[in-house]
Amino acid sequence: NGIIHAIQKKLIITFNHNSFWSNEIKKRKCVPIAIKEAQSRWYLFAYDLLENDFKTYGLERMDDLTITPDFYRNYPPVNVEEYFRNAYGIVISEQITKIVLEFDNSQINYIQSLPFHHSQKIVKEDKKFFKVELLMHPTYDLRMEILKYGALCEVKEPIDLRNQIKGIATGMVKKYK
Repeated sequence: NGIIHAIQKKLIITFNHNSFWSNEIKKRKCVPIAIKEAQSRWYLFAYDLLENDFKTYGLERMDDLTITPDFYRNYPPVNVEEYFRNAYGIVISEQITKIVLEFDNSQINYIQSLPFHHSQKIVKEDKKFFKVELLMHPTYDLRMEILKYGALCEVKEPIDLRNQIKGIATGMVKKYK
């Protein structure tokens, strides 16, 4: 309730945030903008006053939340829905690109009923395989989702993403030898 109130009033909040990537706890000072859910986790989307940029913070990694009486309205205008439009989850750190995935036909009902992204289109289908085209950020979260399908999915484009998945798969094979 406190964060929702701070969002509505554009009140500055402070909190300690524990990063999963660096295992470091940092004091943050932000203007909260929205709460967002991704992959069964809840995030705060905020304008970080220390970095002068929009950031997302996992709510379960926030401690010592303080809602100040101070308000701040001078951050750049943002449409939250548009900001995350081409994201898989909450990360938007990489350029938007066309992604082509080829799946075994055994997966077509799953992929159609639970699309990766709103831009998803089936662009080719035959007796064994079908291809899906997406327009989005090729982020870590997307790579993990692709890997979930194992040998039933192959990245066709872009070549950088294909090579990243290939590198991960090669590393996995080495672990199981």
